[in-house]
Amino acid sequence: LALLTLVTWAYCAFTPVDEFWRARALMKVSQYDQAAHWYETGLARHPDSAMDRTARYELGECYFKAGKPEQAATMLRKAVEGDPGNSRAAAAQMTVGRCLMSLGKDDAARREFAKIREQFPAQKDLCSEAEYLVAGMCLEKGDLAAAARHARWVVSECPTSKWAPRCQLMVGDILSQKEAWDRAIEAYEKVVTDYPDSKEAADAQFRIAKIHYNQKEYKESLSALKDALSVAKAARLLNSKMVTD
Repeated sequence: LALLTLVTWAYCAFTPVDEFWRARALMKVSQYDQAAHWYETGLARHPDSAMDRTARYELGECYFKAGKPEQAATMLRKAVEGDPGNSRAAAAQMTVGRCLMSLGKDDAARREFAKIREQFPAQKDLCSEAEYLVAGMCLEKGDLAAAARHARWVVSECPTSKWAPRCQLMVGDILSQKEAWDRAIEAYEKVVTDYPDSKEAADAQFRIAKIHYNQKEYKESLSALKDALSVAKAARLLNSKMVTD
């Protein structure tokens, strides 16, 4: 019995299954620091294990959930480079970009997001999300042309994604910044036409109303405001800031 106990303990202590499954169990109860310790231990002890590739993804996610974006980005980048065919790869690549965004490294984040379209073109939802985030970063930097290019890609290539109405609304906002009022109204009207029950449709109608108001076209502005309230009601957005405004 003592020998059996010793053999059992030795097996559990020195196989990758022990460290990695222990780490997963700790992840499930949000014990991220302890989980990371066991992932790190398993990877150090068993560098050639068949579980290593998956463990790198899980360790990167563990760092991310623990609020350690720099470590998460480093580990997940290695995981994707080492096993790009893994089912977690595309989502991990997205997390790399998000980590860099949170660190204020926008240029690096844009390069990482660009890899999603390049390496995982079939992942349309993630591609559209990445392009939307890149468009937003470009807009913040004042690069209107690049912002419009990324936003229009989403509308064109992923029109049914949840990011498409946001990107079409962004196109209108970009044209508004350029004071191309007629084209901006057309872009906003496309949001209303293509995504009539969305929050973005109500926002677009409100923006149209503001353009007309600023141009002293009060009748058109009032009509657009009524339409905005109608869309907001249908989308259950009557408590939104847009309705208050």
